[in-house]
Amino acid sequence: MDENYRPYIIDFESAEQHDCQKSMDIVFNTEEPKWEEFNCDELYEACIEAQAWRPRTVDYLRREIPLKVAVSAKELVKHAPKGYSYEAAWAAALRVVKELQEWFDERAFFDGRSPTDPLPYYGRD
Repeated sequence: MDENYRPYIIDFESAEQHDCQKSMDIVFNTEEPKWEEFNCDELYEACIEAQAWRPRTVDYLRREIPLKVAVSAKELVKHAPKGYSYEAAWAAALRVVKELQEWFDERAFFDGRSPTDPLPYYGRD
């Protein structure tokens, strides 16, 4: 990112002319597409690194859970794998929701939005 927090791509030393197979436009602050939908490794990884998209999933107890499920720790804990105690699942859910809120807060700051604006798919317990 530059001094104004705008992303830019650098290091074209190893770039080669090619027909890009990218199958969709890059739209910032939308849900991260699946790689198969996007179809370009280089630009997909650059977008991930630049946090161009909202995450599609969260990592919860070694499982990828859709972001739409992570609306609160109360909802997330319902998706804990068998074998975890409620206390361990609850603590992990709280941690995931806190990290997600921090991510959205950081994005709101860098995107110039107010931290009090509602964030998608996030609820408080």
